[in-house]
Amino acid sequence: MSVTTSPHQRFGDRSDGDSDGDGDRRGRRLLQTRDLLRRYSIVDRTLDRWLADPRLNFPKPMIVNRRRYWSESEVDAFDAEQKLATARALRAKAEAKIDAAQKAEARGEITGKKPKGNLDEAVGAIPPGAYSIKAFCIAHNISEAFFFKLKEEGRGPREMAVGRRTLISIEAAADWRHAREADAATEAA
Repeated sequence: MSVTTSPHQRFGDRSDGDSDGDGDRRGRRLLQTRDLLRRYSIVDRTLDRWLADPRLNFPKPMIVNRRRYWSESEVDAFDAEQKLATARALRAKAEAKIDAAQKAEARGEITGKKPKGNLDEAVGAIPPGAYSIKAFCIAHNISEAFFFKLKEEGRGPREMAVGRRTLISIEAAADWRHAREADAATEAA
């Protein structure tokens, strides 16, 4: 007996009550091609290029009835790896600026000329691991008053205490943005 399930249903949630699916597939949501195109704001041809590029390591789709479906968890893992690669590249670029600034300062001491590199600017290029509340508000273009209003309503980002400081991790900020986008989408519908 063949059971047709919607790609948005979770594995194991079959209408005939059959729940003996594979354990590793249970609970994974499938994304259709159109879902990926919307997620990344791309066209079909771009997706085909990503799949053909072995350096990108984009998740391979499952083919069901000549349609392509992606595991949401694999796509999320790909996104996380891309963010990590971007952060590594930014960090390497910032470290190169720091090295250049330090060398310029050293040359200035030796030659007696004013250094050309600015170490403070180079250090500022390193992406933060967490935001202070003020930095979070600046990064997301909201006022601190609005931040505390959102927090009071239970719609603020997750916070962590580090000593006496309250910080918001980069991941919590990303989760908060996704939640706000989802809220906006449901309000629009």
